Amino acid sequence: VSSDITGSTITFNSDNAKKLDVKATSNHFIVDVAMGVGIADDASVGAAVGGSFNTNTLKDTTSAKVTGTAVSKKEGAANDIDVNVAANTESKIYNVAGEVGYSNSEKVALGAGVAGNMDVLEQTVLAQITGKSTLNGIKNAYVDSILKQHIRSCAVAGEIVSGDTAGFNIGGALGLELLKNKVSAILGGDS
Repeated sequence: VSSDITGSTITFNSDNAKKLDVKATSNHFIVDVAMGVGIADDASVGAAVGGSFNTNTLKDTTSAKVTGTAVSKKEGAANDIDVNVAANTESKIYNVAGEVGYSNSEKVALGAGVAGNMDVLEQTVLAQITGKSTLNGIKNAYVDSILKQHIRSCAVAGEIVSGDTAGFNIGGALGLELLKNKVSAILGGDS
């Protein structure tokens, strides 16, 4: 998502015009639910295997830029223009993964399962005024970048085994969050 003003000349001719907004906003909302079941019922050897896994990869850029642009107010007017350049991203991810296994045998019973969630987020949020931009007649210049991430994960695995001779169970749950983000608010360079 981007909102850009590039190589422009903006002149405020009215005394009532006092604000220039360049804004970019993105919102992400992800809900994942996964459930795995394994059932085995055998006279000699019973083996139940089950699993579930949620995976999300979110890679995006949200930017608001003023580049190589001249902003001014008409001659003789008060210096009361506010320039606001803002980039905002909010991501909400909710994961639930579950697994249950049931194995029953007169001799040997085996249950194995895993449940997990993995999220990979690589988000860039950039707000900038650069590239030989000139701001004349400006009261305030605001450059703002905001990144909010809300991640909730729950993973549960369970095995029930019943063997007259032997019973074995293996269960596991995994949650993994990989975050590689870049948030920048830049007023500078050759502005």
